[in-house]
Amino acid sequence: MEFIEKVEKLREKANVSYEEAKAVLTETDGDLLEAMILLEKQGRVAPPAGASHAQEESEAPNARKAQPDGHMGWQGFVAWVRSLIRRGNRNTLLIRRQGETIGSMPVTVFVAALFFAFWVTLPLLIVGLFCGCSYSFKGPDLEKENFNKAWDKASEVAESIKADIQREMENGEHRK
Repeated sequence: MEFIEKVEKLREKANVSYEEAKAVLTETDGDLLEAMILLEKQGRVAPPAGASHAQEESEAPNARKAQPDGHMGWQGFVAWVRSLIRRGNRNTLLIRRQGETIGSMPVTVFVAALFFAFWVTLPLLIVGLFCGCSYSFKGPDLEKENFNKAWDKASEVAESIKADIQREMENGEHRK
């Protein structure tokens, strides 16, 4: 469903203006359910009759409620980890070579590989750079960031080092 269709649907269901619907959908990355929940929390939409228990459950995934001592509770921590995993699963690491995509993986898998097997993952990334691979992130959360600029810079540095080594090797052969 396109963004404009989601705005229209939210506007109809929640009886809010286009501007409000657009703002809430932008804030919730286009998730209609999350937008409705947010509107309910803000008091702009009345929850359906008998929905108090369902509303409490729906708040749990996004809850980062502080305990009296100022710390997040266990449920808040679990909700935070779930939201990170959800964001990681909707974003992808693309691996390209000569402009063609040769592989992709969810960011969650990439981060897990870096965390649990960095001694394998990191060298593979570096070898890939020297073999002409480039990396980029695709998805609603990471395309906006400077992550892709960092990957591009790493590719440029690898190409520069590779060119320097090739020049040195050529100059060494000519001296003999």
